[in-house]
Amino acid sequence: MSKILNNPKQIAGLTHSRGKGKAIVFAIQNELDIAKCENKNEPLNLHSKFSRFPVVIINENNRPATANIPVNEMLNIIMKSKTLHDLEIKQACTPHNEEFSSPAYTVRFTSGDMRGMTPAEVLLKDPENSKKLNEQYTFLKENLPKYPKNKKQLDAITDAARLYKEGKLQKSERTVIPSYLLYESGFRPLTRREKKDGLTFVYQIKLTWNFGESNPVRLEIENFYAPVIQTEQGLLNVQAKEKKNSTANEFHFSLDEWNWLIHLIESNIRIFEAIAGPKALKIATNMAEEKKEKFAL
Repeated sequence: MSKILNNPKQIAGLTHSRGKGKAIVFAIQNELDIAKCENKNEPLNLHSKFSRFPVVIINENNRPATANIPVNEMLNIIMKSKTLHDLEIKQACTPHNEEFSSPAYTVRFTSGDMRGMTPAEVLLKDPENSKKLNEQYTFLKENLPKYPKNKKQLDAITDAARLYKEGKLQKSERTVIPSYLLYESGFRPLTRREKKDGLTFVYQIKLTWNFGESNPVRLEIENFYAPVIQTEQGLLNVQAKEKKNSTANEFHFSLDEWNWLIHLIESNIRIFEAIAGPKALKIATNMAEEKKEKFAL
């Protein structure tokens, strides 16, 4: 091929417009790597410890946040995503009791410490939470020109306040799963990216499935630099309280986008293993025969 692509190993890229020429971009690459035929990485492992999927989110200000998802952790994400997809569809198909169909019971917060809860759940948990709802209302209203979708949450808070004032706020008997932590990496330092000031590049990634949302899968990536201390056991301890130059980006996937992405990732793993497998099996068989002959002498 004469054409040279900018990102030939990219699996998928998605762009969500934010108006006025701004957008949020997500991309994922295939960096699957074959086993190195060493102790603890035998040929039939198929994958080396470097086998991974690099991901990036570029925010509205063109600032990227990057992370790596190892192939073994990606397999867990794939399997859980399929189960959560079925639950999402099942929940969507469960008839709503009209009594609990108003915004107070159906709209969930997408940020802050009330994330995943409805205004009704917040008030029913503790009536004193009305103060938190008022603060959230003020915050959402101030950012309404920038984020028009905030109106949905504003209406839900107003509805919950009205129902509570009228003494009509009730606990729904309908089983609703608000959110599920699909994946969380914890702090991952890259020691090869240590700066002259001694600070090391660190990333963390979090995937949450928020049921009932129009874009239910939320991906968060944070990058920063921080001191990293190696313990006597060889573990790397990130001093996150001393972090600097933090960039925290997020991307929300629709169900259709996430299903297609999972399909592409799974297909890439399957293709890689279909190609690597026969070669690895031949190497493993030959090595086993050589070892048998050596010890037979």
